[in-house]
Amino acid sequence: MSLSSGVVLGMTVPVIYTKYEDKINRFWEWVRMQCRRFYDMVDEKVVKNVKNRVIKRKEVTEEKKVE
Repeated sequence: MSLSSGVVLGMTVPVIYTKYEDKINRFWEWVRMQCRRFYDMVDEKVVKNVKNRVIKRKEVTEEKKVE
């Protein structure tokens, strides 16, 4: 069963991809843009806040050392 399904997939997927290549590529471009937007949002809200906290902690510890 698995051999025959592998053969069927191996024969049909390239044909389907060739037929709908433009639509598939547009879809993947859309998915990539959505992932990029999500990454930028997470980067802005989470990663930058963590970096700011680390910098503030360093400044506080440096001030304590100076005193």
